[in-house]
Amino acid sequence: MAESEAQLEERFIGYLEKLNYKRVELRSLDEMIAHFRAILNQRNADKLNGKLLTDGEFSRIMSKLTSGNAYATAHILRDQTLTIQRDDTNEPTLYLNYFDTKNANKNIYEVTNQVTVMGVNEHENRYDVTILVNGLPLVQVELKKRGVENHQAFNQIGRYRQVSYQNLFRFIQIFVISNGVNSQYMSNTDGKISADFLFNWTDEGNHRFNEIQDFTNSFLEINRLHSMISKYFIFDERKKVLMVMRPYQVYATEALVNHALTTNENGYIWHTTGSGKTVTSFKAATLLAQEESIEKVIFMLDRADLNKQTTDNFTAFSEELDLLSGTESTYDLVRQLKGQETQVVITTIQKMNYAVTRHEAGLAALKDKKVVFIVDEAHRTTFGEQQKAINGFFSKAQWFGFTGTPRFKQNPAGDGRTTDDIFTTMLHSYLITDAIRDKNVLGFQIDYMSTLKMANTVDDGEEVVGIDTQEVYESEERIAAVTKNILGQHLQRTRNGKFNAFLTVKDTKLAVAYYDEFNKQLADSKKDIKVATIFTWAANEDGNEDESTQSHSQLQMDRIIDNYNKTYHTQHSTNEFRKYAEDVQNRVEKNDPLNRIDILIVVNMLLTGFDSKTLNTLYVDKNLEYHNLIQAYSRTNRVYDMNLKPFGQIVAYRKLKEQTDEALELFGATNSVGAFLQPPFNDIKADYQKAIDELLEYVGTPQMVDDLPDEEAQSKFIKLFRTLARVERKMEGYAEFDLAKSGSEFGFTEQDMNDYRSKYLDIYIGGGSRNKASILDEIDFEIDLIEENTINTRYIKGLIGQLDLAAPEDERRKAVKELIDGIKSSNDANLFLKRDLLISFLENEVPSLSSDIKIEDALLDFFEEQEKIAVQTYSKENDVPESAINETISEYKFTGREKKESLKKGIGAPLKNKRKIESALKFAIQTVKKFTIGV
Repeated sequence: MAESEAQLEERFIGYLEKLNYKRVELRSLDEMIAHFRAILNQRNADKLNGKLLTDGEFSRIMSKLTSGNAYATAHILRDQTLTIQRDDTNEPTLYLNYFDTKNANKNIYEVTNQVTVMGVNEHENRYDVTILVNGLPLVQVELKKRGVENHQAFNQIGRYRQVSYQNLFRFIQIFVISNGVNSQYMSNTDGKISADFLFNWTDEGNHRFNEIQDFTNSFLEINRLHSMISKYFIFDERKKVLMVMRPYQVYATEALVNHALTTNENGYIWHTTGSGKTVTSFKAATLLAQEESIEKVIFMLDRADLNKQTTDNFTAFSEELDLLSGTESTYDLVRQLKGQETQVVITTIQKMNYAVTRHEAGLAALKDKKVVFIVDEAHRTTFGEQQKAINGFFSKAQWFGFTGTPRFKQNPAGDGRTTDDIFTTMLHSYLITDAIRDKNVLGFQIDYMSTLKMANTVDDGEEVVGIDTQEVYESEERIAAVTKNILGQHLQRTRNGKFNAFLTVKDTKLAVAYYDEFNKQLADSKKDIKVATIFTWAANEDGNEDESTQSHSQLQMDRIIDNYNKTYHTQHSTNEFRKYAEDVQNRVEKNDPLNRIDILIVVNMLLTGFDSKTLNTLYVDKNLEYHNLIQAYSRTNRVYDMNLKPFGQIVAYRKLKEQTDEALELFGATNSVGAFLQPPFNDIKADYQKAIDELLEYVGTPQMVDDLPDEEAQSKFIKLFRTLARVERKMEGYAEFDLAKSGSEFGFTEQDMNDYRSKYLDIYIGGGSRNKASILDEIDFEIDLIEENTINTRYIKGLIGQLDLAAPEDERRKAVKELIDGIKSSNDANLFLKRDLLISFLENEVPSLSSDIKIEDALLDFFEEQEKIAVQTYSKENDVPESAINETISEYKFTGREKKESLKKGIGAPLKNKRKIESALKFAIQTVKKFTIGV
């Protein structure tokens, strides 16, 4: 007999009891509050002098502890103590301790289950398992029986966060979900939570603990859980987001700190590009800075790496810490090294080298003290004479490097040394194979393009006797052919501009040639694709050409920036190149539809250290190998939304297959590259055909979905269509796929897909009228899977606002038709609700509007009037007071709360009319979603 959810819950609690958690029976929030009060009195008995906290005192304590949001409360928890003035003002101020961050054994760890809390919607919410520390609920566990999708536990947490995680439950730091065979954890935070931040726990070798007993014994072991809460959270002060570290980040930090405290030897961390090395190195630096045996911790970046993105990240992580500071100049660096107020100093290797060679006397006091250097992208910053000079000054310098692409014998640094030669010991590794498996980075889909077929050129990458291959590579004909090929497939690869791309080329001369060719071809087409380029020319920057080309490159950049200013209405110049570079990075990173850069042409800039989740494609027209290849490819594999961005796309216009395989094998420590790469198009094509056949076998036409007899049958349809939609999303990433053209091949057209999608949305939206116990509520509709969000409510509203009412009638009619076509083709669930209303407005209202009317106001008036009619109709047909419905709608609009008070008063006899009240509440909520044009 299959294990029930209740049996799984009891088994899980049994594991916790074996780990020395004490089981307590607390069934309500009031009981939890009373329990916390008793423990607070107990922990502080010596300070209370036999006088327990009064009701007034405890009320003030609760107000201090629970009045903030999740982010503020997390800070309060780590403050460990609070001050409170006793009711008797003759008594001294109390300093009460409620959490000990340093010693796990000075805290009380307990577990309870089935706590019932009344939500803001007046529904009872019963939580599965709650882990208490000193009476505070710090970990919430939601369980599902085996066979139920684990994501349903995640969805349940999302619902609870909206309606009932209040009061003491604001202290939740970690959520755990499990169905017995798959277990994951994530941080609590404010705002919308994302399943992308659900993590699997592992051992030091990156082997997962999926089964609930293994997970519990490792992750929820008291000392480990205490360290996770007290040490391994990151506060992002810029975004006000709370982040819990991933297991490999925790193990790497622990290994580095232990190595620093027990040895004087160097060491390095090999964590693949995109896995969050900045977080790990920051945490290691701040923990080491708190150790008395270490005089200073110096976090060093290469000058080229000290870009806006890196600086912003460290500023965000460090705002709360007085012990960390950056340096503006060498003088500033020397001052901070000499002083005691700053324990972690962020600087560049260039400034540090200058400091120890020009300011020896001022730094003499540090010469024989233990100083720890933590180096980001170690293979770039520590090879060479500068590190030797620094080591020559600090007699007890200890170096720790972080790298995603170490130097081996196959790819040594310029001086012939490897990462092992400098850092001696690898302390922890997390390879690209691990990261792809854990979905912390994406795999790659690589197309090797033959430019021989596009232009009459030599075959790429091969030596041809008697032909100057460089001349051919840089020929106008080949550049034109590659540009035409990129423009022909770019919108397909980037999902109509939702994502953007880099084109990387050999040098600035080629970058300028491509920039001009793109603009030439785009001027002759109707494609809305914006192209920019960025490169440096100063002699002291990495990757630049010889001095004879620098003046020419700067003149070209002057012209390019002038064009950029005209396009984006900016005022940049080469005199303040850094501001131009920051603006370019911002546009690529944010990918704002109105101010975007679709294709950025680069030489070496931004190919290492730059992260953008919206970058999904890299076009390559240069030779790459080993670390440079992996770094460049990895610009595309940051996780965004795997339904929209299932992999990073590489389009190679040079023969790079051999180099790609060698690099992936080297940095993935494997002889098989299959784990990194997407399967060939024909394999995905077969999966797609299978999904189509299975759907059509069950429901041969979209209309047959309407005739499905019950929710169980609808559930099967949802799962079949969801599978098809998942495969289609993968297919869309291949340039070979175009459903509109290949529908006949699959026996399934684009119109068929849209029709079935509409039925899928009908069932999803129908959730507002389903019974509470519906089995469809247990299904994850993955609504993001079928939404492109390019054409959504906000987008359509903006376009309607741009309609020119003074235009000739035929032009206005054409613009309206295009809008209606866009509305009908959209997959956005929110827009789907408003579709008929918007079409009615465009067809029936717009033609009669005069040119002096503001169309946005007319649209809002129309929606308000239609809402009024809908409420009146419902009121009459269901005998529910119109005023009660409108009050409920207003409450939901302005607070997001599903409150029934007005409906109960208006309808009367709440027990007798329970179903009627529930139905009216659902109507009110659906009305807000349908008739509020701003959402």
